[in-house]
Amino acid sequence: MNIRIQHLGKRFGAFPALDGVSLDIRSGELLALLGPSGSGKTTLLRAIAGLEQPEQGQLLFDGEDATNLSVQARRAGFVFQHYALFKHLDVRGNIAFGLEVRRGAERWPKARINARVEELLSLVQLEGLGGRYPAQLSGGQRQRVALARALAIEPRVLLLDEPFGALDAQVRRDLRRWLREIHDRTGLTTVFVTHDQEEALELADRVAILNRGRIEQVGTPGEVYDRPASPFVYGFVGEANRLPARLQGPVLEVAGARWPRTAALPDAEALEVFVRPEDLVVDAEGDWPATVGSVQRSGPRQRLRAQLQGSAADVEVELPPGSPAYASGQAIRLAARRYGVFAAEGG
Repeated sequence: MNIRIQHLGKRFGAFPALDGVSLDIRSGELLALLGPSGSGKTTLLRAIAGLEQPEQGQLLFDGEDATNLSVQARRAGFVFQHYALFKHLDVRGNIAFGLEVRRGAERWPKARINARVEELLSLVQLEGLGGRYPAQLSGGQRQRVALARALAIEPRVLLLDEPFGALDAQVRRDLRRWLREIHDRTGLTTVFVTHDQEEALELADRVAILNRGRIEQVGTPGEVYDRPASPFVYGFVGEANRLPARLQGPVLEVAGARWPRTAALPDAEALEVFVRPEDLVVDAEGDWPATVGSVQRSGPRQRLRAQLQGSAADVEVELPPGSPAYASGQAIRLAARRYGVFAAEGG
């Protein structure tokens, strides 16, 4: 199912949780809503589900207006961070719940419900655990039950709110791979909320990055990492060094280095250049003479902290495996192989 979100607005008191959000979610894709706390990502997810009513804008499901549809009519499967399982029901009861509460013509025969439950137990790899209760399961197993319950109703869209946030690191990594496999097998349009950039970049087909109720950028994991559209994205997705820059006629002066001015530069006198640590390279012909401050080693990799000479700028440099060893106080030259240029705040 394709979902089109048009100019969605929602406020909580004076706080704009959603500030004119527009987004197209493609049929069958796995989309991550990524952002810090308070960015609006969970509010947007709940608006898609029908759990929050927007004050302005429109939601279209396959071209039809769904803005005022009930939660049930939207047929969205929702998975919460803390599972929200029924403690008094066993695994089978939890998975079957959404089917058993149906009434009238929509209610399934008992045999069909049982068959669906067994099918989902197999899909989420919990065969043989149908008679256990939530308290008898690990966190990872509970989240699998929550997902099976969401899938039981044969939803048109699957929505997950920080689905792995309550789990430890190793279980999170395992469940990420498993969720990707489940998505590829079901082909459901899936939207999940996370504040974990690694999770979003590893799992999603595309990532929508939110900040203060607005979407900063939408793109593939490669696009948002390699070509950030704003200073916020540069700083939130991965790491970035920020270097002061200023236009001087035909020259862009960057932390003491002088680069030819290009047509693509923002129309502002005071600028900032953003460079990721892995995009700063040691180069004998590099633009910046620098002095190595500290050196950190992690297996074959080195990360340097260096002071650019003639500038107050302090930068992080991540070197690839096989690089020579560097020592504190050593003189080097640095060059940027990839960077972004944005107007400085107040510039």
